[in-house]
Amino acid sequence: MIIFASDFHLTDARPDGIETFLAFLESRVRGAEAFYVLGDLFNLWIGPAQLATPGLEPVFAALRELAAQGTRVTLLHGNRDFLLGERESRSLGAEIPGESLPFTIDGKRLLLTHGDRFCTGDRAYQRMKKVIRSRPVRGLIRLIPTFAARLLARLLRWKSMRSVAAKDYSETSLCVDAVESLTRREDFDLVICGHVHQADTVDLDSGARLLVLSEWRSGSGFYAEADRGEFVLREFEADRNRAEC
Repeated sequence: MIIFASDFHLTDARPDGIETFLAFLESRVRGAEAFYVLGDLFNLWIGPAQLATPGLEPVFAALRELAAQGTRVTLLHGNRDFLLGERESRSLGAEIPGESLPFTIDGKRLLLTHGDRFCTGDRAYQRMKKVIRSRPVRGLIRLIPTFAARLLARLLRWKSMRSVAAKDYSETSLCVDAVESLTRREDFDLVICGHVHQADTVDLDSGARLLVLSEWRSGSGFYAEADRGEFVLREFEADRNRAEC
């Protein structure tokens, strides 16, 4: 069994979110062959210095334990944690391949990606993304003292939230045509992504499928499960899980 999830937005300022994540790992992920997080595991990531954040230590420990028990852990870059790198990979025992990951499973060709690449209507965001994620800018951010990097990241996040609030829904939503075009061009059978925070399943005209994972909030979220070649969306609710235990 393989588990796919996205957009946990973990932060030491929200212990409830961390508790939900740990409960999800314990009840749904433990024992899985692989666990893929499709971006934004963390609400903000400015570099390896955050590995020393006391409030996030339970998350780090759980990921290390999961990997030690034989589950392959893969963390893709999201728009909030694209600075995850080699030091984090070594520390957490996780693969960090970047924003997207193509691979084949049970004869099906998949693409895992955070999803913001498909928000093609938001041209201002796509331009900013190219600049912010360029190698020179990423290198510069790593040289900034931690406290200054945090302030800068929060300022950029605040400006981003204001910008998104002022935009039309069509600008910030997934462009299905862009997904369709990609599946035809690259011959993908399935695309799994997150980013837009609303779970959905779309059957594309190309014959491929699009699975969109949800944001995790209020102790619940939608994730995808693959078993024997079948891919399905499932819901996890922490309160229900505790009641069943």
